[in-house]
Amino acid sequence: MIGYMNNFNDLVRFGVMTNDMKDFLIKSINRKKNILFVGGGSSEEIALLKASVNHIHPEHSIVIVERPLNINKDRYKDNKCKSIIDNSKCIIDNIDKSYLDRTIIGECRWPEELHFFVHVGEMHGSNYLATLTADNPKEALYKLSMLYYQLNKTNINKINTIIAESVNIIVQVEKIEDNSIKVLSIGEVIGFGGIEIIEEMNRHIYKNMIDPKLIIEENTDALTKTFHIRDMFKHEKETNKFINTGWMPMFK
Repeated sequence: MIGYMNNFNDLVRFGVMTNDMKDFLIKSINRKKNILFVGGGSSEEIALLKASVNHIHPEHSIVIVERPLNINKDRYKDNKCKSIIDNSKCIIDNIDKSYLDRTIIGECRWPEELHFFVHVGEMHGSNYLATLTADNPKEALYKLSMLYYQLNKTNINKINTIIAESVNIIVQVEKIEDNSIKVLSIGEVIGFGGIEIIEEMNRHIYKNMIDPKLIIEENTDALTKTFHIRDMFKHEKETNKFINTGWMPMFK
């Protein structure tokens, strides 16, 4: 059924997400944040990606990589919407020679696509929307790191830091036990590191007068370097309800 949900209103109507989640994602898209949609490799993450594309400004120049999304290209003026399918050389050529406002990656699975993640913002002030098959958000970020390592075999901690800086928002969507589709979490990628990342998050909490009791601190991995993600919205398995954690994004 989710294949028929082509916009956020449909996703809210069928209980995939809440209005607050929808409003936050639209706000993030309008602010040109980099968003990664994570799922189990079915159509769930693609449905969210397609819904997000509907909120890209029609005058923006975009390129679609890997998987055709059947979006309405007529929305975009002067042939500013291009598609590139399974051609890594073409990916590199387009990023280096064209001005792009947005990059849509139907499924991130090739090292060359990480060229977008790392360089597109630096070169063009662009941003991306992408999907990735993974069981959870942290696994998705580590998969991106391994892809980038294939392209540029440098220090893995340095790569992880680059990935953490290039992904702003990560959204996990899955089919749950009753076969319904739910957005399990929408989180902000804080960074990659150890205790210094936890301290930075705590400064953000108190600066914005957030009740620390609303923030579930995961201090077990604070002394080792890892990806740090702070969920703003979560789906509770026990109650089958969506909750707003109270976390306020650190980005402007």
